Amino acid sequence: IAFLMGSKTCGGGLHMVNLSTPKVPEFIGCFSDDGYTHDAQCVVYEGPDLRFAGQHVCFSYNEDTLTLVDVTQPLEPKMLARVGYENSRYTHQGWLDEKQEYAFVNDELDEAGWKPDHPEGPSKNTRTMVWDVRNLS
Repeated sequence: IAFLMGSKTCGGGLHMVNLSTPKVPEFIGCFSDDGYTHDAQCVVYEGPDLRFAGQHVCFSYNEDTLTLVDVTQPLEPKMLARVGYENSRYTHQGWLDEKQEYAFVNDELDEAGWKPDHPEGPSKNTRTMVWDVRNLS
């Protein structure tokens, strides 16, 4: 399965394509419930939340959230979780650690929104946020 995101289809969300016959790609599903997806890491889940072992899960970076979607059945994708964070500017990309316990998330524009009087928010430096994803819902 190939995952397209940010396209003019599926509301800019996950557009799923079967490439088993590369010359004839086949549309197999769409997830648009959370709007535009800038980037995603889609994996066969092997992390600690055993409810989803062996399932196809996308960790989607959707402008202002990390959104988890079970795409095991591409025609019926299911949102598992949608989590935002304080002072988001543009949730850009992320990556899971080797054990699929933590997601390292970057906000592309956080340093541009720096306000010295908001200590909980972005700083003048780029930040990487570490999210605990040991429980997917």
